[in-house]
Amino acid sequence: MPEKAVILFDSVCNLCLGAVTFAITHAPRAGWRVAPLQSEEGARILADCGLPAIHSDSIVFCDGGKCLTKSEAMIAIAERLSGPWRALALARVAPRPARDWLYDFVARNRYWLFGKRDVCAYLPMGGAGGVYRR
Repeated sequence: MPEKAVILFDSVCNLCLGAVTFAITHAPRAGWRVAPLQSEEGARILADCGLPAIHSDSIVFCDGGKCLTKSEAMIAIAERLSGPWRALALARVAPRPARDWLYDFVARNRYWLFGKRDVCAYLPMGGAGGVYRR
């Protein structure tokens, strides 16, 4: 398990990249790190969490020994945002099956709706891979 909070994301997905960039921008004191799900480090963290290595249909948020996926991950990230953006965590009042259904619908259509990159975003200098802070 990572010692600091980590957001794992599909780094070829424009929506996922936008969401992670938004989180980093609106939670400057959160101190979390990011890593592509497609990276070796992402696969290692997924394995440590007991999740399949190919988990690219979900954002994964690991913190405090727990790895959250889908709407639970999004809510945990929203709770750490600054200012009024923290109110996004109020989505927790909706039943989890309904939240995850909506999450899955967007995830299945994310490339069609928001586009896809040809290469992974946030690759560190030299392309070494791994968890890194933006």
